[in-house]
Amino acid sequence: SGGEPPEAALRREAASVRGQCAAPSAYPARAGYLMLVRTQVCAAPPSGCAGERRMSDSEPVTVHRVADYFLTRNEPLTHMKLQKLCYYAQGFYLAFRREPLFREQLRAWAYGPVVRELWDRFRYTRGHLAPSASFDEEAFTPEQRKFLGIVWARFGEYPAIELSRMTHEEAPWRDAYARLKRTRDDVITHESLIEWFGPRFVELDTAEAPAPPSEELFRRALARA
Repeated sequence: SGGEPPEAALRREAASVRGQCAAPSAYPARAGYLMLVRTQVCAAPPSGCAGERRMSDSEPVTVHRVADYFLTRNEPLTHMKLQKLCYYAQGFYLAFRREPLFREQLRAWAYGPVVRELWDRFRYTRGHLAPSASFDEEAFTPEQRKFLGIVWARFGEYPAIELSRMTHEEAPWRDAYARLKRTRDDVITHESLIEWFGPRFVELDTAEAPAPPSEELFRRALARA
């Protein structure tokens, strides 16, 4: 079938909301949660993370289930914003677990990371999106639900264009987009997400530079959420 080319809707959305907010200096902080901050403290991934994989009882879900979680937070979401929330959920979950939250690949498109399967689902939807009628939040593990709640608390208040701008400053999208121009390979790899997000966990009450993430640190945050 016909229709506009990929990214056209995202391009229109970006044009409609451009300039509506100022750039923050860091991700927002709220008491009682783990803080996910943008920082240049550690340029290298945590020791051994490239080949390490923490095993868990949970299996990767589909990106559609993750998207439906965000779409049921009682706040209208646009396609661009939903894509960026899924990116941050995948990135931080990989940094925590060394395994993906969802199975599908992230790709570097002009306005930031995009999951093509999610794009296909909503590509002809105008305005705000609706979750699947069959969505069941209980299908997530308790840990996955708490984790997604933390990501929503951190990034849910940002407008779509601001989330897009933030991803453009981060190495996973930047490196994949540069590679796309040379090789037509637009995949944002799990390794690049672990390397970028791994050093970016820090507790709210930590005054000094954050250490590489530990499972115990994140579990304490989950227990408080």
